[in-house]
Amino acid sequence: MQRQLYFTFVMLIRMVQDKIPQNTTFLMPSDRMLSTTSVPENQVLDLLLRHSIPALLMFNDLIKLPNGTILPTHHTSQMITITNREHQKLYFNNIELTSPDVCHGGDLFRYSELGHNLHFQSYLDF
Repeated sequence: MQRQLYFTFVMLIRMVQDKIPQNTTFLMPSDRMLSTTSVPENQVLDLLLRHSIPALLMFNDLIKLPNGTILPTHHTSQMITITNREHQKLYFNNIELTSPDVCHGGDLFRYSELGHNLHFQSYLDF
C-alpha cells in the first residue's frame, strides 16, 4: 500500500486513522495529484472523508451500479455521482477511476486510484 504513488494519502490516513469509520472505500488521488493541493493539518480528516464511500466496494461492485448512481461520502454534505461512459471505465464526479482495487486494508478498507482530486458541489447548497 505504501507504494510510491500513494505514500502521501497513506500518511494522511495514518494522521487521523482513529477517526475514520470502518468499512470504507477510499478513492485515492496519486501523490502527483496530491502534490498540487495544500491540505492544512486541521483539514486532513475532511479531505479523507470527501474521498471515501461508507461501504466496502470492489470494482466489480461499482461497475454494476446504474449509470448516474449517486453515492454518499463519509462527509455529510458531499455526494459522488458515478458514471460509466465507456465499457469497464468508471468516473466519479467526472474524474476517471484509473486503478481500481489497488489494495485492501484487511476487512476494514478498500482503495482505488483516481486520476485527479474529487471536486464537489455541496448538495446542501440547493
